[in-house]
Amino acid sequence: MCKQNPSWFIAAQQNDVEKIKQLMKKNKNSLDKRETSQADSIYKGFGAIHYACLFGHEDLVKTLMVEELALRTKDTVMFPAPGFSDATKYRLASNSSCLDIALLSKKPEIVKLLVEKITQDKIAFEKLIGKVNHFNLTTLIVAGLCNYQEAFDVMNNEQIIDKELHLVTSGDVTLATNCAYFGRIQCALMLERCAKNPKLNKFVFEMMLKRDMAKLTVLEITKQEVDLVKFNCTQGQRQEIENIIKELTAQAYEYAVKQTDKKWQGIVIEFLAGKTPAEMGIEVTVNATEGLQPVLPEIPEVAVPVQEEIKVEPVQIEEPVVEAFVEEKVETIVEEKVEEVPAENVEVVTEREDMQV
Repeated sequence: MCKQNPSWFIAAQQNDVEKIKQLMKKNKNSLDKRETSQADSIYKGFGAIHYACLFGHEDLVKTLMVEELALRTKDTVMFPAPGFSDATKYRLASNSSCLDIALLSKKPEIVKLLVEKITQDKIAFEKLIGKVNHFNLTTLIVAGLCNYQEAFDVMNNEQIIDKELHLVTSGDVTLATNCAYFGRIQCALMLERCAKNPKLNKFVFEMMLKRDMAKLTVLEITKQEVDLVKFNCTQGQRQEIENIIKELTAQAYEYAVKQTDKKWQGIVIEFLAGKTPAEMGIEVTVNATEGLQPVLPEIPEVAVPVQEEIKVEPVQIEEPVVEAFVEEKVETIVEEKVEEVPAENVEVVTEREDMQV
């Protein structure tokens, strides 16, 4: 196998626009095969446009996005993410976009450039928006993790909300769970606004009632103790977030109990977990606790044929019959073969802490 020449990626790191233009035809959409070295800002699985966004090379991004706008990272890497927190490194999942990297790297000019491009160009929009990385994060969720104005603008972009809000409504890393855990007041305000939109409210309400992998509700997550300084959140903001989440949870409950389909009945049962709304910390005018039964799949009735009575005539046996019974013990050992999946292909986030150290 021919060893990869890293000059294409080095040119992107060093903002060498002319060299990038010279190498474009041969190297476009290629991914860095060098091993990750945070000290040298080398990240395995990055493309040239990812390096350009990471370093904030605006002219180079303009040059590269003609060919590499849709390019996604291939490997999961740790890298500094000041857009998320100055106090921690962020675990960037494979299949992340250039806009995700610009957001987390806190490169506001690049963020604005990319958002302007996708809002004016439908094809560019489809290339960047409406996808998830291998931690199941959308660009909307990544923007919700960040804590500066240009990220807020992405999070409040109506086109992006319409395309992505419905994609992730359960699990550990929804907009709601991240908002509650990391103390993102702007995210809470965005969810509050979406809850007033008849086309979007059901997605917000589902987030509010679903439990995370630790079986906590979003409201319960807001009550957990976290390092507020680490995530640049004040105690006042934390309290405001809790108040918003509490109100949205009550709205979500009242919406859910009015629905007739079994999906929402199941969501209510999961949310209550045998408790009353009051015990869950919300005040509601509709109480559907009584009469809720676990939602079981319907089992079709099977017609059992009626067997006719069979008459058996007795048989005379002249010699005694010796019945031999052989008792066999069969032990079946089923070994489940687990194939190791390379980290560059799949990453599973089991907790929010998996994204940062």
